[in-house]
Amino acid sequence: MSAAETVSKFVQVPFGASLTQGALVAALGGSFGGAVVFLALFLLFRPLCPEVYAPHLRTTPAPPRIPCGVFGWLRPAIRTSEAQLMEAAGVDAAVHIRCITMLQRLLLTLSILGCLVFTPLIIFRNMTTYPEISGVMRLTPFGVWGDFCWAYVYMSYIFDAAVCHFLWAACQAVRKMRTEYFNSVSYQSQLHSRTLMVTDVAEPFRTNEGVKGIVDEIEATGDRATGVIALDPRDLPKLIKERDKFIFELEVALVHMVVEHARRTRKGDRSYDPAPICENIRDLNFAITELEDEITDVRYTSEAPLSYGFVSFHSIEDARRVARAARKRRPRGSTIQLAPRPEAITWESLVYSRRERQKKSCAANAWFVLVTVLWIIPTGLNGVYVSDFDNIASHSRAFRNELDKHPKLWAAIQGIVSPTMTILLPTLLGLVVKRIAMSARLSSTTSLARRCIKQQHAAFIFNNFITFSVAAIIWRYIYGTGNQKDASASPWAYLTVSLCVSAPFWMSSLLVRVIGVGWDMAQLAKLTRMMMQLKLLHTTPRAKWEITQCEPFGHAADSIALIGYFTLALVFAPFMPLILPAATIAFTAELISKRYQLLYVWVTKNETGGGLWPLVFDRVLFAAFLNNFAIGVFVMAKGDSYIQIICMVPLSVLLLGFRWYCVRRFADEKIDVKDVSEEGIRQQVWQGPELVGRIFGHPALNAELEQVTGSDEAQELLDQLLSEWSRRRGINSSSSPSEEIV
Repeated sequence: MSAAETVSKFVQVPFGASLTQGALVAALGGSFGGAVVFLALFLLFRPLCPEVYAPHLRTTPAPPRIPCGVFGWLRPAIRTSEAQLMEAAGVDAAVHIRCITMLQRLLLTLSILGCLVFTPLIIFRNMTTYPEISGVMRLTPFGVWGDFCWAYVYMSYIFDAAVCHFLWAACQAVRKMRTEYFNSVSYQSQLHSRTLMVTDVAEPFRTNEGVKGIVDEIEATGDRATGVIALDPRDLPKLIKERDKFIFELEVALVHMVVEHARRTRKGDRSYDPAPICENIRDLNFAITELEDEITDVRYTSEAPLSYGFVSFHSIEDARRVARAARKRRPRGSTIQLAPRPEAITWESLVYSRRERQKKSCAANAWFVLVTVLWIIPTGLNGVYVSDFDNIASHSRAFRNELDKHPKLWAAIQGIVSPTMTILLPTLLGLVVKRIAMSARLSSTTSLARRCIKQQHAAFIFNNFITFSVAAIIWRYIYGTGNQKDASASPWAYLTVSLCVSAPFWMSSLLVRVIGVGWDMAQLAKLTRMMMQLKLLHTTPRAKWEITQCEPFGHAADSIALIGYFTLALVFAPFMPLILPAATIAFTAELISKRYQLLYVWVTKNETGGGLWPLVFDRVLFAAFLNNFAIGVFVMAKGDSYIQIICMVPLSVLLLGFRWYCVRRFADEKIDVKDVSEEGIRQQVWQGPELVGRIFGHPALNAELEQVTGSDEAQELLDQLLSEWSRRRGINSSSSPSEEIV
């Protein structure tokens, strides 16, 4: 069977084309309708609840003030410059916004090019070759054959040139932002900017002088650096966790005491006895005091060294030079790298040896492969049945009758359910992959974010392109032509038909993303949770404070989602050009939403200094590779000459050459980092081993313990009840520890 005959059979059997068109219309209406509803709720509640919709205004440095008016938030969200964004939200937020801006502008450019070239060609050829095609399938290139495939070859070069141009401009902008960040006073005034982390230290070198001597083997530091070996916290993390649990119980008991006393007093209940509450509070306070004494004793006696340490330099240039020199060397079997922020270090992972971490990493990789393979089952079922209800009807005559009776209803259900499942499955897989990555015992949250981006992207590509497409191909091969199996049919023809038929489904998935943007803006989950805790529940002061704080933003998860949607748009653009304008609309809404939320709602928990940008760069470039592969499949199936395929071969070489050049042109070593001129800042940062040990020691050894938070009303009532309770039991009220509780 030739490619033309294969495609002709698929055109004659429309595979529920009317159902697909109805599903696309339902997805379009539901997406924009839901987004409008969420936007209306956001406009209504935003001026009334600044604690939910603009908690960042209370921080320092604060973002620009929001002007009055329902749409006052739009002006700062659109017009805030990158410099202001860096100052208010951090360099990671600015780099993330730059990535979204790049993808949005790139999609806008490709939309204009694709719709001007692909759409007229597809419509004209379908009207000429397959006039029986109707509806949304008229926008897919079933009728493009022969010499007309040269248009796809030419457009592949134009698409790749556009991708490279925007990536080049983004690389320049990101390097400028990172250079400004690394040379800023705010960065260089932090000790980690000039500190090296040394792991896998051999036992003979586990001293302050020993860890410094390891670094001296790379470059003699003299008195320009000081080394500190880490000390074993022993059981301190467990003790502090247990104490925090008692602190929480004590705060709940205080709130319960105030509420219960007010309720009984209001009712005039003379049988009210505060003795049980007072005894509970005293017992909790006694347990907390005992734990504090034990924690203090352990802190003073912790002297056992661990297998890692830190070396801090007086000059940031010296620290970065030594880190570059030690990149491919392992002096005394140790590993030397620039130290992350202390709050970004995974302390429990550093105690493992290099071999133990390798074993755990291999185990995590094995689990990742196993989960990804097992995920083929739900992804394949989603690709065959959920994406097209007409395939379910092929098995069930009863469902076929129901589908024929209510085609519009089932089209609407398919338009909402199938894209939702397509979004839900990768999201759940991403959560599982993150849990698996955490078991690899990486040394920092930045390393964890990098691993999550790599593995989640690999899982996304495997499940949403390979598994989905292969499942659809197998189904259409077995059932698509009326159960007529022909081994001579071209696999490229089946793959082309699969991509053409599934393109409307992926377009509806992109449209559903607009609902997610509206949901993020509305903040309904946080608003409901805050209203319940503040109005309906008796919440502790600590919980009230926590609910009004800025929430951490997941850069890795959001980057994966954006790259995934961009890859979908780029791969399926040759088979349905309208997917590019749909993606442009989704990314425009995403850009405005993220600019506002990163300015006013979310906060970067651990800055990486733009360290995730190279991963984004590689995956955007990989999307261009997939676009070339998709066009190559199309040309292989429908072209009339191998010259068309040969002309596409240089594209991969050009993209690889572009990546090779950018990696060397914009490498971290090319960033010019110099010490700030203020000598006072240097002396303030570098103060010897005491400061290094305090900042880079395990938090359980140096961090201040949590204190009980309570209201003035709780303190006064506690004093009153404890005095009364002490008189009843003949206890001296002066010994009451009430002043130590709140």
